[in-house]
Amino acid sequence: MQRLLDEAAIARQLHLYTAAQDTLDLTLLRTLCASEIKLNVKGHLYGQPATTISPDQLADTTLQTIGGFTATQHMLANHIFSWKDDKKVHVTVYVVAYSCIQDKEGGDVKSATARAFWHVDLEKRENEWLICGFRLQRDVPLDHPELYDRASKRFQRGLGRVPKGS
Repeated sequence: MQRLLDEAAIARQLHLYTAAQDTLDLTLLRTLCASEIKLNVKGHLYGQPATTISPDQLADTTLQTIGGFTATQHMLANHIFSWKDDKKVHVTVYVVAYSCIQDKEGGDVKSATARAFWHVDLEKRENEWLICGFRLQRDVPLDHPELYDRASKRFQRGLGRVPKGS
């Protein structure tokens, strides 16, 4: 029974992570993570080396990567749990991430859809499941990869979304 309760709590954490990304709730994003996160997104954003970062650095990276999009929407499905012990688990989850840019009100919308797997390591600390490892595996080509560069440049120019609570 405890394993089912833990799996529900872990799935909730991952859904909160996507909600934090889509609403740019960087405070929420930070609370979902351990003090160090092993991050590997080179299977999606080529040229990004695998690294270990803090929750604050993850929030900054998230903002710089997707903050220039007009909107994002992440959908998760098919959680597969691989238990290491009662306090450590690896979860593979299928994700579809839609990201778009609309330059002006009523203007054309350009979008990119990523289909990938997230490989997430979580640990139970003080009765809460925290993300301590995250690897993104995208085997399906991105339909408009140039939009990620465009979104990054928009963010650097002060365009795009405002983080929640700012």
